[in-house]
Formats: sequence, structure tokens, C-alpha cells
Amino acid sequence: MKIKKAIKNSFNFFDYLKIKNSKLFLNKDVFILGSAPNPDLKFYSKDKILVTCNASSANAHKLKLGDPALTIIDNELIDPNINLIKPSRSVIVKNKLLSNINLGNLISVQSNFSKGGLPEVLEAKYTTFRSININLRRMILQNTLSVNWIDENALSLASTGGFAIAFCAFLSARSITFEGFKLFQNEGNDLKHFYEEHKTMADNFNKENTKAHSLADSLIVGILSAKGISINTSERDFFPLLSNWGLPEFKYKKE
Repeated sequence: MKIKKAIKNSFNFFDYLKIKNSKLFLNKDVFILGSAPNPDLKFYSKDKILVTCNASSANAHKLKLGDPALTIIDNELIDPNINLIKPSRSVIVKNKLLSNINLGNLISVQSNFSKGGLPEVLEAKYTTFRSININLRRMILQNTLSVNWIDENALSLASTGGFAIAFCAFLSARSITFEGFKLFQNEGNDLKHFYEEHKTMADNFNKENTKAHSLADSLIVGILSAKGISINTSERDFFPLLSNWGLPEFKYKKE
């Protein structure tokens, strides 16, 4: 098994180095916007490089945050065999949420069997496009987190947002702030994304279910924080993962 993994890694080593040597986030402050409804923007500023995930570029546009430097999507979103069938993907494509929106540098990431497709299906604008296969994704996550098992099975499978957080650390961002991410949701998968119908936001003290990928995303944030990476959020769900001594002290002043 180890030999098979080493062979797969060797095939991806050149691409791994090419991405690692990118200067996009080197010593820069990054702000990642997720797709949860009503993100808190008090730690956002124009000085931070904006990163979006899947359809959150549409929310960034609505909130007038400017164009992202990078958008990371899951392969499923541009896979013609999935993106019109799977509810969380089809609502984006059918409703043309990203139509004419600038996604910046676009990266499609493989998290399962989906091989992706053509980004043109999004009808969006983008500067460059590249694809990261499942083995390269695992190399990036495992080397960034210094563990050899993350993303290896369903229990440790990260979300696109979780990967985006680790990817910014992989590219040596000076600090990473993320908003619009949740670990909890109402029963019945309510309030999952900003673009899905919802009635009222769940009370912080009335949570009944965890979201998909919550374990893996918790591990990513917790490991990066424990490694000394400057990672911040006002999302209450993540507070225990950001500090070992109580409420995290944010380094950013309110704009």
C-alpha cells in the first residue's frame, strides 16, 4: 500500500512543486469566504486577498467584496454527470449563480471519483484554470498538516472550504481569516448554503446536527492552529479549535 502511494505521489511531484512555489499568497493576509448564510465581515478588509469556494463568489459579489484572487471548486460542480443531479451542485448550475462573475484563478479539486469537466458550464469569468487530482489534493493536505491519513477515507474527507484553508497555509499565507463556515446545522440539513431557501438562522445554542465534513474540517483548523499558523474567524463553532486558553484574541482591528 505504501509503495502504491509513493508511486502515485511521484507522478504528482512536479505539479506539487509548481503549486508550492506559487507566490500568490506568500506572506499575504487571506480572507476565505464560505457559503453559509449571513457571514460576519467585521474582519474583512480590502487589504486581504479574497478566496472563494464553490458558489461563494456569488455571495462575495452580492456583498461587494470585490473579485476573488482564487476560487476553489469541487470537480462535481463542473461534472456533467453530477452537476445537474446532485442538489447542492445543481442549484448552482441551474440557477446560473456564477454567470458573468469573475472567479479569479480557478482551481477544480477532485475529492471523490468525479473527474470534473469544463469550467465553461459555470458561465463565469476566470483568469486561469487548473485541476488538482485526488492524489495531489491528499499530498497537499497531508504535507501541510504533517499527518499521513487526512482525506484517506470518508471519516477524514475534507470539504472544499476545509481544503481551501489548508491550501492557503500550503501557499505560505501570513494569516488566514475565514467566515461563512459552519460545523452545525438544523435537523434536516437546513441552512446549508446561502443560496438555498431558509427561514431563519439557527440560534447558536439550539444546534441539532453537524454538517458534512465537520470532523475533517475541525481537524484541519485545529492542526493548523496548533502548529502556530495565524488562523482566525468569528464563527463561534470554531472557537475551541483556535485557542487552548479560552476566547481567541483576534489580531485584526475592526475596519
